[in-house]
Amino acid sequence: MSRKVSIIIIFVLLIGLFGYSGKNIKFNHHVSNGKMDNEYNEKYTLFVSPDGSDSNIGTENDPFRSISKAAEVAQVGEHVLIKNGTYVESFYFEKSGTSSKPIIFSAETGVIVEGLDSISYLGAIIYIYNSHYVTFSGFHLKNSNWFGINIENSSHVTIDSCFAENTEASGIRAYGSNNIIVNNNKIISARISMASVNTFQVIHNEVYESSVVGDGINTNGRSSNGIVAYNEVHDNIDIGINVDSWNNLLTDIQVYGNILYISSISDPNN
Repeated sequence: MSRKVSIIIIFVLLIGLFGYSGKNIKFNHHVSNGKMDNEYNEKYTLFVSPDGSDSNIGTENDPFRSISKAAEVAQVGEHVLIKNGTYVESFYFEKSGTSSKPIIFSAETGVIVEGLDSISYLGAIIYIYNSHYVTFSGFHLKNSNWFGINIENSSHVTIDSCFAENTEASGIRAYGSNNIIVNNNKIISARISMASVNTFQVIHNEVYESSVVGDGINTNGRSSNGIVAYNEVHDNIDIGINVDSWNNLLTDIQVYGNILYISSISDPNN
């Protein structure tokens, strides 16, 4: 047979893999039952609206037009609210909050951010670089030539309740970073990837119909001290959860409580 396809239906996967040590892993944000217990001021300080203008000052009555403008001016402790609407843009974020005053971007229900055609190799709709203590919540990201969200050389970053679709690579990807939380997101036709990340949680996400990159959730490189738990991964063309060192060393990766079903694995010799 030139092609071997096996259909794997696994309803509950409760396993510890690759050097599970049983020790507790500490994070600065607490996530339980798929919900974040936020420890920041709920008062918004900057506003973005499709009816705004980037020449405005970013208040509720005079909001910015683009998310990238808010990202440009946001300072320590800012909480940015993106109002309902469609935004066509991609932006690079390189700013930091603190443990007590993080920078927060919250999108209202109905916010869609469509990527630009100019997104190229290793680019993203939201590119978080050299940033610390930041959170992005509630974004619907679509149509990227590469990543939906890319986190690089950063720490204490939380991606919560976002939806990524039609990205050519990972919907959410972190690389060379630490203390990353990816919680309660939905990814269609792509995957979640933790590459050389130290201390992370990938929890309560749904990943499905991954047809471009194949696997649903991938931890690789020199990743360590990670949890992949309580995710639902289904209808992918490759492995549901892939723990792969890429010729490096993975340590203390815990995988448990996930639901995986209907993944088709093709014969690698075909």
